[in-house]
Amino acid sequence: MPLFLGIDTSNYKTSVALFDAEEDRVFCRSQSLCVSGHAMGLRQSEALFQHIRVLPGLIAALAPYEPGRLGAVAASVTPREAPSSYMPCFLTGRAVAESVAVVLGVAFRPFSHQQGHIASAHFSDSPDVLTRPFLCWHLSGGTTELLLVTPDESGLPLARTLGGSLDISAGQAVDRAGHMLGLPFPSGAAISALAESSAVHAYFAPRIDGFSFSLSGLENKFRQLKNKGAEDRDIARYVILSILSAVEAVSKKAIEAYGLPLVCSGGVMASAIIRQALVGRFGAVMVPAEYTGDNAAGIAYLASLSGKVMI
Repeated sequence: MPLFLGIDTSNYKTSVALFDAEEDRVFCRSQSLCVSGHAMGLRQSEALFQHIRVLPGLIAALAPYEPGRLGAVAASVTPREAPSSYMPCFLTGRAVAESVAVVLGVAFRPFSHQQGHIASAHFSDSPDVLTRPFLCWHLSGGTTELLLVTPDESGLPLARTLGGSLDISAGQAVDRAGHMLGLPFPSGAAISALAESSAVHAYFAPRIDGFSFSLSGLENKFRQLKNKGAEDRDIARYVILSILSAVEAVSKKAIEAYGLPLVCSGGVMASAIIRQALVGRFGAVMVPAEYTGDNAAGIAYLASLSGKVMI
């Protein structure tokens, strides 16, 4: 049974993964991109340069394995599978993946970064959820979307956006709060840890419009708390509970409308508070915490699927 190599070069992290289809196991290596000082992100040119520097070493760290067993190489080449979706940082992963495929004489399979996040549900406690239609949250630094996902005949997850944030993403709200509190970027892990040490129950309830909502008002609210002298941990919990409020309200409406299971992916879904609430209320299928952030595990799994590629 062959192995499948996946590469993901996002605006946050360089990631590679090797999926063993026979043992249904994935081996991952990744490195966060370096953001200097109090910057809140990287220019695309800087992200691309950092990917070029670290990608060979990460691939080498996956060894030893038998090159002759490699069945296909895949990379995330766009943020989404929409024709207009584009981000230069993904060019690095695509170039390396295509080169490896050509040298080894195996197939190259391009996917979207979002498809990789969705496919990471294969490593959850309910991998069969990927074989039928489902609802999926993708909450990350750049995306807060509720998706209707329908697998094609090969199992490739094809997503249609139903709703989500109309302005800033959940990850942006978290990072802006983290920046205000002097936390490193990206701030998800630090905000989540602070939130778990607080016992406050207050939150901001964004206005819900269909399956959509606005999170921009949340920033004004947490800055007001800071000006009033609120503790950092209480501000962090306020941010997490506010995001959860919107996600819960829209999830309830979507599940009632579609009657489908709910899958949760993306870096913001690493929050234990959010995970416990969504599992408890909706029985949501959670991508394992180690695969919620940007990673290549889902891309490597998708490389193992046969059939046409939509990009």
